[in-house]
Amino acid sequence: MACGIFRAARLIWPPACLSQCAMENENEKVANGSARGGPPIITIVLVAIIAAGGAGGGVYFFVKRSVRSTVVKAVSAHAEDNVKDVFPLDQFVVNLADSDHASFLRLGLELGLSKKLPSGEGEKSSRFVPQVRDVILTVVTSFQSSQLLAPDGKKKLKEQILEVLRKKVPDLHVAEVYFTDFIVQQ
Repeated sequence: MACGIFRAARLIWPPACLSQCAMENENEKVANGSARGGPPIITIVLVAIIAAGGAGGGVYFFVKRSVRSTVVKAVSAHAEDNVKDVFPLDQFVVNLADSDHASFLRLGLELGLSKKLPSGEGEKSSRFVPQVRDVILTVVTSFQSSQLLAPDGKKKLKEQILEVLRKKVPDLHVAEVYFTDFIVQQ
């Protein structure tokens, strides 16, 4: 109680006494019942905002993920509906286009065809084998190892193989390219 008299004279009053005065004031508030118990309102508001943001982010993540997976499933199902036959190929081992060091790609792939091959016409006996192998070798050897190892490298290679095969060997009716083996050695 004596501290209240000297509040105006803070510049004169020693700091140790001021902290003692603060403790006396808190004790008085507790004794009178005027001190609030529990966390301050700002803490409660911040926790509520963080929780709402986390919940909103979680909902967004799961909704976006389920929409994306539905789209991917629909596209995959559509592609699989178009594939009537599979054209297997022997493995390829090719030099890549790296100029500063030697790098190789071992590639196994199969082609999904939108039309059935005549019976008995497989990879070994097909008239398309020389053209298909030539296209694949030409496309693959134009890539550098860094391009293939990039996150979308395989996708770009697949797209380019598919595009060139459709252009150069249209009678084969290639609908999909499936990688069965993919190893880059630098």
